[in-house]
Amino acid sequence: MAFGLRALGATFKARCHVKSPTRLRKAAVHAVVVLSLGMLGVLISACDDDSPHRVLLLNTATSFTPGGIFSPNPIRLAPLGGVQCPGGFAFGTTLNLIITAGIHDLTLDSVTLHMIDGTNLGGPSVTIPSPELATQFGSMFIHAGTTRAFALQPAFGCIANQPRSLRGDAFVFDNQGRRQTLPLEGSIR
Repeated sequence: MAFGLRALGATFKARCHVKSPTRLRKAAVHAVVVLSLGMLGVLISACDDDSPHRVLLLNTATSFTPGGIFSPNPIRLAPLGGVQCPGGFAFGTTLNLIITAGIHDLTLDSVTLHMIDGTNLGGPSVTIPSPELATQFGSMFIHAGTTRAFALQPAFGCIANQPRSLRGDAFVFDNQGRRQTLPLEGSIR
């Protein structure tokens, strides 16, 4: 009789384990549907409009990797006074370079900015080297898991065509000495 109870208990356990994966699958499918609908809502809300409260889908950091963005976006240009440009114009802008460190501490090394004017030649570029950044900001250190803003005021030379966008690269070193390139992009208004 004891043997019969053991056999019954083994059968009961087998039946419980057979029912459990079915419930688990239903819960997993439900979770996937809810997450998919949530992501769809975020993507739809990122439609291209000119309101300052829109969601921006840019190259941003995850919790593990570093990333950078320009703010504000779109970027406004201001003409530079006193600069003569035959057949074109010179301009500058004020923007924030916002860098988010991932799981490693970062040190900003340099920034290169390129104006994109829609031709295949590109536009003027400005490189802000490490000594100039150090003079302006002091420490260029970004702690792991934090975000830091660097206020930049690049002045671009003469350009014949109205630029459409600003692209750039922020070069950073992690705490292990590896150099990383953070791509940046912003539209121009």
